[in-house]
Amino acid sequence: MVKNKLSMKRILVLFLLVCSFAAKAQIYSNAPDIRAALLRNIQGRSAAKAFYQDSLYLLLNDITYQLGAPVGKTFYINQASGVNYDSTASNVGTNTTNIQAFVNARTAGDVIVFSGKYQINDEIVMKKGLTFVFYGGSLTLEGNTADGTKAAIKMDTSCSVIGVGLPLIRHAPSGANAYRGIRVVNTFDCKIEGVAITNFGNEGILVSGGGGGTNQMKATRISNVYCYGMKNNGFGGTRGNGNGIALKSAGEYVKIENAYCIDNEGSGILNDGSANCDIIGGKFIRNDTAGVYVVGNVGNSDHFAIVGAQFNHQDSSLASFNVRIEDVDTGVNLTGCSIYGGAPLKVINSKGVSLNGCGMSGAGGGVYPHIQTSTVYINGGHIIGVSQATVLSNFTGGGTLQFNNVLDAL
Repeated sequence: MVKNKLSMKRILVLFLLVCSFAAKAQIYSNAPDIRAALLRNIQGRSAAKAFYQDSLYLLLNDITYQLGAPVGKTFYINQASGVNYDSTASNVGTNTTNIQAFVNARTAGDVIVFSGKYQINDEIVMKKGLTFVFYGGSLTLEGNTADGTKAAIKMDTSCSVIGVGLPLIRHAPSGANAYRGIRVVNTFDCKIEGVAITNFGNEGILVSGGGGGTNQMKATRISNVYCYGMKNNGFGGTRGNGNGIALKSAGEYVKIENAYCIDNEGSGILNDGSANCDIIGGKFIRNDTAGVYVVGNVGNSDHFAIVGAQFNHQDSSLASFNVRIEDVDTGVNLTGCSIYGGAPLKVINSKGVSLNGCGMSGAGGGVYPHIQTSTVYINGGHIIGVSQATVLSNFTGGGTLQFNNVLDAL
């Protein structure tokens, strides 16, 4: 055996490390920087031991560093901590108790790694400053509740939930339930990234409570999540539930990037009274209420931006619209969005709504942008399947509907 040749295991670990450092393009912008960083990690140590033992720690600490949290120690949820891998329903209570005790024993800055398939029967409450890394596998919440405040994971202030390999957080209920996947009760410095969430009877992710508005750089960030198959079981109040992601009086400056919200019985994203929030990219497909539903309330509660998102085939048979905006008094801007299939747009009792360089199509049969008692500006882009004149003729109520350099493509 030639000692100088790397084993397949070492090559795989090296690949993960390079990918990790390459992701921080603003810090390690070229190959020499990446090589130098790797060499610094193993310098002066037993190469074999350091490479295998510390490379995952380096990867996880690198993730933590990118998120702005202090770098602490890495701990693993496993059988040694009293948690059963591939557990059955008979021990979910023990799992829940032992995972919570394990979390409670950690300190701010620590990284807790879940690697495997685990079942729980109650909410796991994160401590301030912790990072959960789900390294593949799944976390399944068993059981039912009518308590709309419960979730599989509760986050509060400076917490992070990170997925590597798109792990699954799911609910396996035996009846109607009000559980959520993740709930964020204070928007200061919380991050959710790279997880798939499905089958909950309320929202996949709920962000509520204040906190972010006091420090715009530290508001909640949600990125690269898949939220699909949420159920509307009637626990969500006047706006309903079954939403992939819901921002409800969530303070300000929440940012959602590259979210995939598909086949939810509510909206892909519901924004109900949260200001200065952004949706950047993402796909919103076959949601029953709307792809994105923005609802204004009194005071500082809207001025929302949606950039580069794709909307397709929300269920018009259920009075669904790709984009739905109601009671907004300080504006919503959509830029560079594709809004195709089904009913494209509904705006009611709102001011300062603008579409800039967006493409829209109706589904025919009288399905066209529905604009009532609102001020809406459509700048550039094009409309397929219905003329501007038809849209204008169906404009109702006060306000203004104005087209600027829009192309009809009938």
